[in-house]
Amino acid sequence: MRWPSCSPWPAAAVLAPWTVPGATDQDLVLGITGPVPGHPLGTDDLGRDVLELLVAGARTAVPGALCVAVGSMLIGNLIGLPAGYFGGWADALAMRWADLMFSLPALLVAIVVAGVLGGGYGLAVARCSSCCSPPRTRGWCAGPCSNSGTAPTSRPHCSRTSPRGGS
Repeated sequence: MRWPSCSPWPAAAVLAPWTVPGATDQDLVLGITGPVPGHPLGTDDLGRDVLELLVAGARTAVPGALCVAVGSMLIGNLIGLPAGYFGGWADALAMRWADLMFSLPALLVAIVVAGVLGGGYGLAVARCSSCCSPPRTRGWCAGPCSNSGTAPTSRPHCSRTSPRGGS
């Protein structure tokens, strides 16, 4: 039986309060060290264990990445699916939104949004979700009437005169 290969980071992130309760405890006498038996990744300049800091940091990094992935999927699907199904002005509007999102430099927009609305983890996750959703939107807009091997007549919303190549 083959075990699934998955990363231990999500489990470590969930269990971090119990597995590394003193991740930020300082030991100024210890200082910077390389890998030693008690500290497999060594310590930083304040004597904190680097492995414990990585596990404690995963508590916010792993859920944030999952929220960005799910959020971008939801935004892209909610905009792209209706646009791809109905076509016409809905498709044109969705494509213009995707073009706008592709043309904006994400880092500059993040800085402007943080300056106008204030910082915060939730706002950063929302901004990353909106920046990552245009590829999914474009995929859903192009998919329903593309040449995928099935006849366009089997899809009632696609016509042979579709500008996206329905035949």
